[in-house]
Amino acid sequence: MIRASAALHIPVATIFYPLAPVQIVGLLFVFSVAWWMGKREAKRLSLHNESPQGERLVRHLSEEEKVLRRPRRFWINLLPTLALIAAMIGFRCSLRRSSCAVPSWPSPSTIRI
Repeated sequence: MIRASAALHIPVATIFYPLAPVQIVGLLFVFSVAWWMGKREAKRLSLHNESPQGERLVRHLSEEEKVLRRPRRFWINLLPTLALIAAMIGFRCSLRRSSCAVPSWPSPSTIRI
């Protein structure tokens, strides 16, 4: 996208903003297909285990598997992640040397083809 904008001498936002709705639709499609496939697989597994139709498949963890689960480390991982995001936003703002407002849509008069 950067190469295309450089070749056409237009801002990257001019190319990116029209593609954003298409990317959102693609994400919605991927998530819906993943949900559908997960439901289908859960149904297949419950039928394979000879459980009644309405019963949900419940997986019981062994003691070894319970030891491997580490929900207490969630907060330890969340703090560096948030710090990294804040640093990235701060670095972006310092490069622009102006306000960190989201850029507005480019006007058609600024597009040179």
